[in-house]
Amino acid sequence: MKPFRFAFAALLGSLLLASCTSDDAPLAPQEEVPLTFIAVAEGGSGPVQINMQTGGGSAEIVDLGAELGVSFLENGRRQIDEEGIAYFTWQEQQSAVYAKQWETGTVFRATDICGFSTENDMPKIIRSLWGNSEFSVMVYSAFPANGPPETRVRINPRGSAQCTDLFLADAGEDGVLDALLGDGLLVLYYRAAITREPTLGLVDLATGEVMTTISAGTAFQAATLRDGELLIFQTDFTFESYQTATMRFGPGGAIPGFPIQNEGLFSSSFAGDQMLVRYIYQQPSLFFSQPASYDLAQGRFAAGGEPFLPGLQARMQAETGNRPLFGNFDTDLETGRSLVVYVKGDGSPEGGVVLTDFEGAVLEVIPLPLVPERVILRGVQR
Repeated sequence: MKPFRFAFAALLGSLLLASCTSDDAPLAPQEEVPLTFIAVAEGGSGPVQINMQTGGGSAEIVDLGAELGVSFLENGRRQIDEEGIAYFTWQEQQSAVYAKQWETGTVFRATDICGFSTENDMPKIIRSLWGNSEFSVMVYSAFPANGPPETRVRINPRGSAQCTDLFLADAGEDGVLDALLGDGLLVLYYRAAITREPTLGLVDLATGEVMTTISAGTAFQAATLRDGELLIFQTDFTFESYQTATMRFGPGGAIPGFPIQNEGLFSSSFAGDQMLVRYIYQQPSLFFSQPASYDLAQGRFAAGGEPFLPGLQARMQAETGNRPLFGNFDTDLETGRSLVVYVKGDGSPEGGVVLTDFEGAVLEVIPLPLVPERVILRGVQR
């Protein structure tokens, strides 16, 4: 995007210079709109939220550990996305959720979801917890006295005592392998009990009812949600589109060179047919992955399909005198700008984020008090 814009601006400028008189006022250059972002880092006493924006300004530091007051059980998982941060923790029949929404700053805490620890009708054990800003989802195994183990899902609207229970009769012994929550929709990934084929179950979060199940086939690799559309990616570099509103398959196609995703469910960002993906570097390498935009309609990379981190590293070294290493990133597909986490390559625990584009230009280096684990752009299209 950016090279085209610069080339067009240069052409337009030359045409104006040739046609204007000496009384014409020069055009003011267009300034890039600052990007607001949140960086999540690990401080001395727990997780820290750093609020910042490009183009200058000071960092606002929030002690997430103090705000959330997480008390861990035996098992747990952390979830960081554009909505907020959440810690899910569980042990046998005990459970807890600690969450914060970025937009409102609201902190939510819940222990013993649905009073699950008091249920004694049969032996049960929690397998995993998921959630978003509206729902908590508990996947558990139940062991009836006169039957095989059951895979069940408990859905709890956040802040409510109401719970719905769902029995996945066709789930195999491995239970639910992954889950993804969308707008009123829960996607469950598991292997069918009899065929062992990858299966996607679509559940209405409000009612707790299964809307449909999709046999994804042996070539299944991964799936994600784009608004009300479930995109299913295969190992043969094709994808299918399932419209959840009509319960019908829509257009799919070939996607040669599409980066292989880890098996299961994942979240991404979209701008029309363009999807934010990770361009994976061939190993061994100093670099693991970089942001890239893949056009699903055209079946090709729209941007970022060639390595640019080596060039970004060299430019940052020339500008700062230090050779950085890179970590996680987030990207605004509309503008083609990315924030990439960096750490100084001299072994010191110092770093921040660098604002760059798909060409690896150093647009701005932003040192931060702590090296982030994650960076989340605010107010961009997803």
